[in-house]
Amino acid sequence: MLDELRSFSRNAALFLVSVSISSVGTGIFYLVFNIYVTEGLHYSEYFLGVLLSASSISAAVFSLPGGILGDRVGRKRCIILGTAIVALSMGGLIRFTSQTVLVAMNALLGFGSTLNYVSFAPFMMENATQKGRVHLFSVQAALNILGYTLGAYLGGTFPSLLNGDQTGALRTTLLIGMLLCCTAVFPLLMLQEERKRTMFSTRIVVSRALLKRFLITNVLIGFGAGLIVPFFNIFFRVRMQASMEVIGLIFAIGNVTMGIATFVAAPLASRWGKVRSIVLTELGSLPFLLMIAYSPRLELVTVGFIARGALMNMGNPISSAFLMENMKEEERATANGIVMAGWNGSWAVSNVAAGNLMSRGMYELPFLITSALYTISSVLYYVFFRSLEKTH
Repeated sequence: MLDELRSFSRNAALFLVSVSISSVGTGIFYLVFNIYVTEGLHYSEYFLGVLLSASSISAAVFSLPGGILGDRVGRKRCIILGTAIVALSMGGLIRFTSQTVLVAMNALLGFGSTLNYVSFAPFMMENATQKGRVHLFSVQAALNILGYTLGAYLGGTFPSLLNGDQTGALRTTLLIGMLLCCTAVFPLLMLQEERKRTMFSTRIVVSRALLKRFLITNVLIGFGAGLIVPFFNIFFRVRMQASMEVIGLIFAIGNVTMGIATFVAAPLASRWGKVRSIVLTELGSLPFLLMIAYSPRLELVTVGFIARGALMNMGNPISSAFLMENMKEEERATANGIVMAGWNGSWAVSNVAAGNLMSRGMYELPFLITSALYTISSVLYYVFFRSLEKTH
């Protein structure tokens, strides 16, 4: 593994530096933002669900156009633009309090995130050797998670250290996260890219049946994840009565564990195979998911949260690399955009559904639905792709 790490190109190294910085900023921002909306601005969980769905709907709508833009202006420019838009939209979410403007700013955030996501996987594929691809995806995911770790810890700590009322302290903490995301643009400016003439269109996707299978499994996971993941901080705050400092610490520990687990992804895929690794880690997370929903003690809920996050996220870099490997170079941006559109569309619908359920006091039901969806997705993933892996 060390040989693969040393072989990373200059572009890959600069990209990883940017990821490390931006993930700290977004870790701060996302830990605090939901609580800022519900406690600082005094909006309901239902509105929070609607607000969060705006970025997911935007991501679903712009996934394909984002891929077109990435092909036409280049991966480098697209990632820079996406990172800048994310920072700008964060500023809008901090500055304004109107529900309409907040929804618009979060939709803009979804667009910026989409530009990043649609381009980063093809970019990493183009800047890594075949042998080193899973390692690069794993390191990128691990740094992203570890950055979130530090961000979550800082996001939980800063509000209690800052003077003033709670709303002002939360807003200042969000501002710190936004400024870090602005800083993440600078390493990207030093990237060097050789433009390739590839057209982004569904017409060039030859493996349509294969792509549909990837889409189905990702839509199921996206719907399930959208029911619970954006609301974990609200769950700890309302259901478990945890303080901001405790929530930040829990998220930090969870992210450290996820980062360590992500580093294990490449050797795990080498030993078990990509498909088996993805399926077993997803199924292994289900008991811990139910532990979160039904445990009466904060300590048990925390254990479930940490274990679930580690197992579910362990398979993400393997899954991304597996998708890219099974698409031709000219298909990758299209395939990535289509899969992302499906994932974000399902996430958006489930955000609203979960916000509605939680505003009615039904905090356990989203976890049950998510468990069922994860199980179906895992079984389908194994059925769809077990024979495909044998050909590689």
